Amino acid sequence: MPFNGLLAYEINSKIANLLWKSMQFIFEGLSLGQITFSGDVLPENENAIIIANHLSYSDFYLINGLALRKGMLPYCRWFAKSSLKYQLPIFGLSMYLIGMVMITRDWLKDSTSISKAFAHLKDPIGIGKRIWLVSFLEGTRFTPEKRLKSQEFCRSKGKPVLQHLLAPRTKGFVAAVQELRGSQVTHVYDLTLAYRGPKGFNDPSSLLTVHTTSNLSSTYSYHVHVRRYALNELPNTDAELTKWVESIWKEKDEILNGLNDHWINWDGLVGNGAKKDSLSGAYGVYRQGIW
Repeated sequence: MPFNGLLAYEINSKIANLLWKSMQFIFEGLSLGQITFSGDVLPENENAIIIANHLSYSDFYLINGLALRKGMLPYCRWFAKSSLKYQLPIFGLSMYLIGMVMITRDWLKDSTSISKAFAHLKDPIGIGKRIWLVSFLEGTRFTPEKRLKSQEFCRSKGKPVLQHLLAPRTKGFVAAVQELRGSQVTHVYDLTLAYRGPKGFNDPSSLLTVHTTSNLSSTYSYHVHVRRYALNELPNTDAELTKWVESIWKEKDEILNGLNDHWINWDGLVGNGAKKDSLSGAYGVYRQGIW
């Protein structure tokens, strides 16, 4: 029955919420990690594709922190490596069971998986489902070594050479946008994740540090810059979408370069002109009322 499909999705989402919210409570509630935000203020409960840069395990806390404040934490579904099912038996299997899109980097297999994963959002039952579909377009975590290889690739292809990012892998995103046109997924959110730690800019906290530190905010700063785009205003062809992503990534690199030069100063203006108080009200920057 149609209701049963929606009910199963909601049950899976509640299970996911227990996992994600427990993780977020450790990060923000116990270890006192403080996340700041700038950029576009997002509405609550809006379905979207989320794209972000990828530096560390802490990225999950930053994205989930935003999802929590926007009422979408139970509905986060991630593109995840299929190998996680075996590398992290409990966590990886849980991701699979609650509906994550498991990918292999074999495009023939992945394109089929993406179509199947999104089919439920396009049928009449899917209209009632909420979702944030999260993808790290770089496909792997940023490291200095990977940056050098990425820069060599960009030079060889005549693409912009990035300083703080790896070149984006666009096939999965393009397929997701094309599959979800006309569905209840109406926007794309670009999240730029940035850190400041003991070693300087983009020095994120490790998983061990998160679980063994009582006051992360004394040594680490976490920031998310948000940009919101209407999906129906994105280019129509695969080639144009690829160029759009590459332009977004170039702008993202410039944002990170600016944060590297001048970290967020809450006594002044931030990003698009939002002040500290308005951001605090919009996002609950200081954990107001989220537990």
